[in-house]
Amino acid sequence: MPDWLQWFAERQPMTLVMNEVRDLTLGINLYDAELAAVLWSVAILAIGFPLGLWLYNRRTTQ
Repeated sequence: MPDWLQWFAERQPMTLVMNEVRDLTLGINLYDAELAAVLWSVAILAIGFPLGLWLYNRRTTQ
């Protein structure tokens, strides 16, 4: 994997969330990246929900 892609893969939001879920399930490394995972999830929701709602309303009212 190229260096730039590996850097992104290690820091993308879903990697943090999946690693945290795995750690909580297995009981290891508790609270290692919990805050980052929650913040990424909230940020994606805060951006994606209004955008999706806007697109839905735009396409259904035409």
